Amino acid sequence: MIRTVLSVVLMLAAVSGPALAQTDAASELRVGDKVRLRARHGEGRWWVGTVTALSPDTLWMQRGNSPNTLGFAFATTGELEVSRGKKPNFAPGLLYGALVGAAFFGTVGLLSGDDSDASPGEPMIEWEDNAFVAAAVGGVVGAVLGGFFGALSHGDRWQAVPLDEVAVHLSPRHDGGVTLSIAYGF
Repeated sequence: MIRTVLSVVLMLAAVSGPALAQTDAASELRVGDKVRLRARHGEGRWWVGTVTALSPDTLWMQRGNSPNTLGFAFATTGELEVSRGKKPNFAPGLLYGALVGAAFFGTVGLLSGDDSDASPGEPMIEWEDNAFVAAAVGGVVGAVLGGFFGALSHGDRWQAVPLDEVAVHLSPRHDGGVTLSIAYGF
């Protein structure tokens, strides 16, 4: 008997856990938050701005210095992210700097050719050796410069906001009736 009750409780907890953990988008956001969103069916463009107002089904935001406020229904929003501070770009700068430096210096080393005018008794340096050494030096120099400039630049740390798949909204009509609207995203 205890096993049956325990298994039912565990099964209910497993089923209801994700449903209880997921919140609606309006509760994750605050007026003044920096957000970016992409329409569910659109050209894939990110809209970035500051939240000016929220309702259970709509987000209003202002983009940059524009005086206009744009409204986006959560039901038609494909992706919504909120900025949770800044992050340095050290690691990407390090990687891109190393790749660009190695490619550039390696190409210069490759084009420099071999050491055909070496004196007798001295080892002759082949073009492959030139390219390898130059790429290694260029990779180190590029990584140092890329890491330095990457650490100086900062980007937003974006966090995804869960969006409900179904939105139901009641709104009063001017004739005293009520309008029921249902939006389903798929």
